[in-house]
Amino acid sequence: MEKIVDAGGLVLSEFPLKMKPQMWSFPQRNRLIAGLGQCLFLPEAGEESGSLITVEAGVKMKRAVYGTPASMFCVNSQ
Repeated sequence: MEKIVDAGGLVLSEFPLKMKPQMWSFPQRNRLIAGLGQCLFLPEAGEESGSLITVEAGVKMKRAVYGTPASMFCVNSQ
């Protein structure tokens, strides 16, 4: 995080500094990601993908969601 800030970047989190990533914290992170833009673009996502958590949060926030057409037989496009 320090390298990001030192390079002029921004670190945005609901969690305390120095908190290590936990599996349960990813959906909350994804909610922040969904809220940062006016729309979401999902190139592909498997059925249990964390990307779908981001899309679900975006839909709740009334964000436009765009996807890429692909074969319905592709594991990452179901």
